[in-house]
Amino acid sequence: MGFDLFLQPLVNGAILDIGRAELRSLFPVVNEESKPDHWSVRYDSLNSCHIGVTAFASSANELASFHVERPCGDSQFWEALLHVLQKGRIVLYFPGGPPIVASEDVAAALPRDVVASLGPPRCVRSAAEILKILKES
Repeated sequence: MGFDLFLQPLVNGAILDIGRAELRSLFPVVNEESKPDHWSVRYDSLNSCHIGVTAFASSANELASFHVERPCGDSQFWEALLHVLQKGRIVLYFPGGPPIVASEDVAAALPRDVVASLGPPRCVRSAAEILKILKES
């Protein structure tokens, strides 16, 4: 896919509800091709992408956000992203689409200026729903 995904806490400047080590464990990171804050992820020869993480200076394990460069199509990748969304107050953004969240509570708490600029959030319960929203946008 020719775009990037951005995952951030609901409140800008807050800590993501998932730490670096847990996030990294969700993806098949190729250690030889990765750096501490930029991971090469590969499921097979047709499904790979890169994940960049932004940590807080005070703690390398506490993440402020992360992004995925050119997400791949492997279903395990999308299941991992759904897991991240379900961890707490986390929002997925992508160019041209609505904010994506995993609970109605997070959707209701999304700042009004975000909703005004990006549209109402979409709540997902499956990886397939995330993909459907991406394809519709």
